[in-house]
Amino acid sequence: MAGIRLHVFLRWNIATSFICLLACRPVEAAAPFFDPQNPTDFFSATEKFSVEIKVADPDPSSTAAGQILNATLISYHARSALYFPFGDNAFDGVLQYSISLNPPQSNRSNILLSLEFNRTSRMDIVPMPHWYVCLQVLDGSQSQAQSCFKFHVPVKPRIAQNCKLQGNGLFQRNPMSDTRCALNALQSSSKIGVGQSFEAFAYFEDLTSDGTETCALCDRLTITVRSDPGLPNNLLLGPSYGGPESTHWPSTRSNLVGVYYGVGAIQESYQYLYSRRILFKPDIEQVGLKYDLCLNATEHHSSALGSFPAASAEQCFTLEVVRPDLKLFEQPRSDLNLNPAAPINITVHSRCRYSWKFAMSDKNDLNFRLTEPEAGYQRGHYTPNLSVDQLEMTLPGSSLARKEKVLLCSDFSSVNCPVKDKFNLTIQYLDWTVPGGLEARDFGVCFDMSDEVYMLGKQLVGCINFHVEKCKTCVSPVDSLYSLAIDYQTDWLQLWGANSMIRDPMHITETQVLNLGPLLEVYTPHSVDVVIKVRERNSSSI
Repeated sequence: MAGIRLHVFLRWNIATSFICLLACRPVEAAAPFFDPQNPTDFFSATEKFSVEIKVADPDPSSTAAGQILNATLISYHARSALYFPFGDNAFDGVLQYSISLNPPQSNRSNILLSLEFNRTSRMDIVPMPHWYVCLQVLDGSQSQAQSCFKFHVPVKPRIAQNCKLQGNGLFQRNPMSDTRCALNALQSSSKIGVGQSFEAFAYFEDLTSDGTETCALCDRLTITVRSDPGLPNNLLLGPSYGGPESTHWPSTRSNLVGVYYGVGAIQESYQYLYSRRILFKPDIEQVGLKYDLCLNATEHHSSALGSFPAASAEQCFTLEVVRPDLKLFEQPRSDLNLNPAAPINITVHSRCRYSWKFAMSDKNDLNFRLTEPEAGYQRGHYTPNLSVDQLEMTLPGSSLARKEKVLLCSDFSSVNCPVKDKFNLTIQYLDWTVPGGLEARDFGVCFDMSDEVYMLGKQLVGCINFHVEKCKTCVSPVDSLYSLAIDYQTDWLQLWGANSMIRDPMHITETQVLNLGPLLEVYTPHSVDVVIKVRERNSSSI
């Protein structure tokens, strides 16, 4: 019996000891956790954003381990290759926040997080401010938990201005760099020559995006014309293109943008900037007029963003219709320095052939900033032209028809620059073979310069007074002293005697100016009377 009691006692003692061990063993504090562990993305329609995130702890609130003491915003970063903890100067002042627990020191609490962006230029260089935020909570046992989530602040469309094409025509844009440009974009101010055909594009960029090819968050932009002032005459506006949908892509790749997203900026997608084509061909009645053209891009949100108010962006352009700025060059580009205030006096001779060249250009062609492809003005469009009213009657036998164009560099060399840096120099010739029988006559001609087609900018550039000297003539290829003597009713020996420079009367030089006889210079009527009386006296004495 004693053995039985001992056995029962031992079993009871072992059991009670095991229970004591279990009851006296210290219990580990559980770590707090977020509910849910990874909150979904949050969206805000404004720069101010507030969110409530649930946090819990398995330990009872009556214990220190069950009391969530604080919540901290430990880090945040944007879509870039960098990670920004708080205190990093790179983003100081961009993001402001406040955080609190409700109720405090409980195992069931809500984190109240308020965030506010300062709208700075840095925010505008990324598509849709899209921030990764990490929170940390700590309980009384120093156990902690972390959770990260994303939130988005939609941004209104951005104006994309003109820039040069680089490389293969595809603009690669890292979200943390600024490339506010697009190829063939209309400039804020353009000068278009009358009769020229000007084509450019107005570009807007949708900055609300999630960085994927399908882009569930992307807006759809509509580009419209502000009714006041509306469209000028002779301007056509094409349909809207752009966005992630290939059906809305234009036929060129000039405004395709590569965009990088995500931690490390390694996720890449592409989309076209939104654009509308502008085609303007002003007529002569629009010369000197300025037009304002204002386009408005309004976003239409995806359903994934919820019901946010639509934002818009507007850009206005000035289109000025101008005439060519024609210039007549002086010597040595031209043979004569024409001046409307000082006529030129030129002596010519009968039967001589003359040719004077005049070099002209459109000075606007030399303004390479004005004639860039997107600037509006087309280089080489106009051809300067010299004209004389009723030239055939004013200067018989003359012509201004001969003309040629020379492609030159701005320094007037002909080959040592790219073609895009060259301009047209127009050379026009006044050709005149002086008809016989015009000796001792005077002719005055005045030259106007204007555009060849539109007659724009017509202006007087100068006058020439021609005097045909008498008793002289030019030799043509078929002339001889004998033929000239017949034409001028004299003797070939007299012609030979009047031109002592001719050694062989059978060979005279073409274009050579010959005297038709001896010249007597008479200065006054009294001198004529003296000569006659002397001749008469000499004759009577003989």
